[in-house]
Amino acid sequence: MVVPAALLTFSCEVISFNPSTLPASADINAAKCLLCHDKDQSSGYSSIFIAGKGFPIMHIHNASTQKLAIGMAALAGFTDALGFLVVGRFFVSFMSGNSTLFAVGIIHNPLKLVAATPLAVILLFVIGVMLGRTIRHFNSARPSASVLFFMAACLTIAAAAAVAQMTIIAVSMMAIAMGAANNVFVREGEVSIGVTYMTGTLVKFGQRLAGKLLGEPDNQWRPYLRLWLGLLSGASLGAAAHAWQGQYAIWLAAIFCIILAIAALKHDHINLNIDLD
Repeated sequence: MVVPAALLTFSCEVISFNPSTLPASADINAAKCLLCHDKDQSSGYSSIFIAGKGFPIMHIHNASTQKLAIGMAALAGFTDALGFLVVGRFFVSFMSGNSTLFAVGIIHNPLKLVAATPLAVILLFVIGVMLGRTIRHFNSARPSASVLFFMAACLTIAAAAAVAQMTIIAVSMMAIAMGAANNVFVREGEVSIGVTYMTGTLVKFGQRLAGKLLGEPDNQWRPYLRLWLGLLSGASLGAAAHAWQGQYAIWLAAIFCIILAIAALKHDHINLNIDLD
């Protein structure tokens, strides 16, 4: 596929076009652009994503990918709520919160090692990110599904450890699983949809909603709202599940992750969101 050189402006925006109208003058691969063919099937138009970094790009993905992302956000919220309640007011996926808790602990309680727990969780989360990246690298045919099956294994171990009252192992595996989750949606080696953190998602939601109210064209704010609501719903269900079953509720997270992994097999088969690194 080719695009006019005039369109090759690097940003994080979506350009609608009709492939049949484009001249054979510029190579899209040379420009490192990606196609998302399902943006508007009724009109025959597609979208070009000009490679960029820094914010989630939820709205350029097709409907099936967005649904999987919402499911992933719900899983992250569910698991984070369980981790928060199990470990004692620390997070297993929200590393900004743990970073703040780590800093506060160092300043206010330097001799009580209050900062040790959030720091340990942060390190485990980063290890999970690295493991997920490695799994994706060596499983290029089914990258997203492979990461999700790894997450399911981690959550299964966490659930079994929780039953055995081995809380440290349970929380460690939950943090590793949540770190790995950030390797499910990747474009050119960069996270394209963040499912364990919502700051960028809410920024995009606010920007695009404001643009819509200002009358600007093509401001798709609903996908970002749905993603945030997915995490919020998952966290609410996680809190309710903990009140109902305590640490045993981690089994529900493991089962849900297996369901998402199976769904990701189809996603890997049909999606155009390929990792080019």
